[in-house]
Amino acid sequence: MLFDNEKLKDISQCHILLLLIVVVSFVLRMYLRTNYLDDWDSVQFMLGLKDYSILAHQPHPPGYPVYIFLGRVFNIIFDDGLQTFTFMSAFFGSLALIPTYLLAEKFFDNRVGLLAAVLLALTPVHLLFSVVVMTDIVSSFFVTSTACLLYMGLRSTKYLYLASLMMGITMGIRWTDILLIPLFIIVLIYRKQLKICLVSGLIALAGVCLWFIPVLLDTGFNTFIAIQKAQWIYASGGSTLSSLGGLTLSNLLITLRAMMTLFIEGWSSVFIIFLLITGIVILIKMKNRYNCVHCIVDKRLVFILSWLVPYFLFAILFYMLYIPRYLLPLFPPLSIIFAYSMIELAEIPQRRWIKGSFFLIFAILIAYMGSQAIASAYAIHTTAPAPVQAAEWVKGQYSPQDTIVIAGGSFKHFQYYLPNFTTKFDIYLSPYEIYNFLIENKTIISEGSPPTFDTTSKAYIFERPKIYPKHECVKLYEFKMCDEQLPILTDGGWHGLEDWGGTPTRWMSDDATLMIYSDKNRTADLSFQALSFYRPRTLEIYVNDLPRIWADIPTEGFVMVNVPISLNEGANVVRFHVPEGCERPCDIPELNNADTRCLSLSVQNITIT
Repeated sequence: MLFDNEKLKDISQCHILLLLIVVVSFVLRMYLRTNYLDDWDSVQFMLGLKDYSILAHQPHPPGYPVYIFLGRVFNIIFDDGLQTFTFMSAFFGSLALIPTYLLAEKFFDNRVGLLAAVLLALTPVHLLFSVVVMTDIVSSFFVTSTACLLYMGLRSTKYLYLASLMMGITMGIRWTDILLIPLFIIVLIYRKQLKICLVSGLIALAGVCLWFIPVLLDTGFNTFIAIQKAQWIYASGGSTLSSLGGLTLSNLLITLRAMMTLFIEGWSSVFIIFLLITGIVILIKMKNRYNCVHCIVDKRLVFILSWLVPYFLFAILFYMLYIPRYLLPLFPPLSIIFAYSMIELAEIPQRRWIKGSFFLIFAILIAYMGSQAIASAYAIHTTAPAPVQAAEWVKGQYSPQDTIVIAGGSFKHFQYYLPNFTTKFDIYLSPYEIYNFLIENKTIISEGSPPTFDTTSKAYIFERPKIYPKHECVKLYEFKMCDEQLPILTDGGWHGLEDWGGTPTRWMSDDATLMIYSDKNRTADLSFQALSFYRPRTLEIYVNDLPRIWADIPTEGFVMVNVPISLNEGANVVRFHVPEGCERPCDIPELNNADTRCLSLSVQNITIT
């Protein structure tokens, strides 16, 4: 027999139930694993699995070395990157229920532990990111395990040392998990033993060195620091708060509302009910003055706040709050809090039928949340992301030798799923290169916007239902050189193409450039219609740096502008300049418009004759 009777007796019923929950969770996650790479980062992880290079963004900085290392270990079994990483997500997503249970059990009791594990298992975003290729769910397991070991380390030096090592390693999965340090410091303060604190700090440093030194040797110190700085500037500059103009009360409220929206997406609408239940329990507890004072100094409260607050503040100050996965480190402690609140509220009534009614309502809420989670995960399991659909279409319609793909947000997907095609990232592609492609009679497939100023070519649209807040829709435009046309390309200063009553139209800033290709030296007439934004403005036009015309542009009704121009063989630069500058609609109170683009003129119907 594998286990004798004595050993079986030692396993509590709660632990058996926990094991059952973990197994069912794992089976469900394995079944719902995606068959595609759903995110830009996912492709970078796949590339990094074979050829790790932070410089080449395989993956992008900070490099996620521990995640890639774990991937290489599991890949020994699967020898398939997609299977490896989705298995890791399912495995660690299910395994995260164990430290969540243990921490809740040590905080309160087995019932809270089991309920917290169930809540976490059925949270929509936790399930969703347990079936895709991303670091967040693996990080969540290590963060929760570190927190559990730290709490156990309040009494046991052995567990404190183990927590210190795990914390150092965890930072190599996602660098934002450096936010565990305040919790680590709080635990050391409670221990009050200098020797233990110093040893714990050294062990944590050793855990960091396990992944940091190999990455440093691979990248080089100066290069590593430079790319990390660049990544930090890029990441920190795009927070919801900074995009609103900085830390003010109104901006903070808007940011908190955005965060609340993500929590509701992450938990479903029952999150609001869970919050209300928790608020009711807090108010009831505060009625007893002794309990209120006792709670303030309760180690459990200090511990849970030291976990929640750093991640909460970081999300507000530094994240662009558009995707719920950024909040995943907050889910395990919230699961514990919600589980405790539900059980406490159900225990207050004396009559059994009222208690039973409470538990029935809670079961319905959890079932509803779970159904939302499974529905979302099943949808992502059965439908390809829009970039993958687009890539498959391109492969079926075009020849790799005669086609150039200009990609925007789907660049990494196209790079991965269209390996035989030449794929260019639009940010780094100049109009001169586009001209060269056209001269070579290449077909250009452009993502998001047409390569010319106002092409009316059909947009091929690929969509997936709203289940993941990225890559839901991809538009592709086709463009070829025609004998009778002189292609007009945009080269900076122009906003996206808009449809004004069937007429392609673009807004410009105060400076905008067009590039016009000509197969020979010639004279021509450049004609277009223009309209000023908010106030009349003056338009200056330069052709190959030579001034050609000055025109007054009104605010009511488009005015026709005709410019005789001389074109040289090859590429010609036409620059539109507005001396009065551009203005943002959001800065003009009477417009009551949230548009943050800087606008001067709208231009349409550009032709060359």
